[in-house]
Amino acid sequence: MNIQKLLMGAVITSVFCLGANVSAQDAVNVELETAITLAETGDGEAQYNLGKMYLYGMGGNEDYAKEALKWFGLAAKQSYRPADMTDGQALKAQYNLGKNYLYGEGVEEDYAEAMKWFGLADEMGSEAASIFVQQDRMMVESEENAANEDAQTQYLLGKKFSEKGFDIGEVMGAEKALKWLKAAAEQGHTEAQFTLAGFYKTVISDSGESFHWVERAAQGGHVQAKVIFASVKACLITYELNQCMQ
Repeated sequence: MNIQKLLMGAVITSVFCLGANVSAQDAVNVELETAITLAETGDGEAQYNLGKMYLYGMGGNEDYAKEALKWFGLAAKQSYRPADMTDGQALKAQYNLGKNYLYGEGVEEDYAEAMKWFGLADEMGSEAASIFVQQDRMMVESEENAANEDAQTQYLLGKKFSEKGFDIGEVMGAEKALKWLKAAAEQGHTEAQFTLAGFYKTVISDSGESFHWVERAAQGGHVQAKVIFASVKACLITYELNQCMQ
């Protein structure tokens, strides 16, 4: 069984059904129900093909991506692999969905969901998706190492995240940068404190936290932070913090 045969079956069925006032969509629904029945028997190929049907919108389901992921995943668990292990149409669709979730294109940005799609496409043979999977492993390893290292290591990792050294999307990148910059800053690392102040100002738009970390860095002897802190303090005589931190 394959997606082409199912689609052709839908077309043929619709032709014979026209006389009975049954729409082409009704015919497609019949083919979809047939595909679901076959997939539920546990056949890996049937599950994979059903995943493709949902991926291409045959189900008319708002949660088509979720359903597609479900059936692709079941096929993968059974070690099913399509005959063509190159980046075919389905693999590209899986990879593109991963990118959509990674960058928030048409859907809410969701790194975990992106990695599900990249992981699935990687298992099916996508070299493009494999790059993101390898990057994720490298990132996890870097974080595990940083957790047991000194403030300098944590600062460098936080800075790498803040400078988008890992291609993990805006939301996840900001969360990771904040986590590691703050970990180093709380240990008294003045450069991390100063960088964190800038991060709060430009990325998070929190003047209070930004000023707090400028002050901490200045107290620790950071030259540039001392200049900014003195300037802001003088400004606060006349203006409010938000104005002075611009």
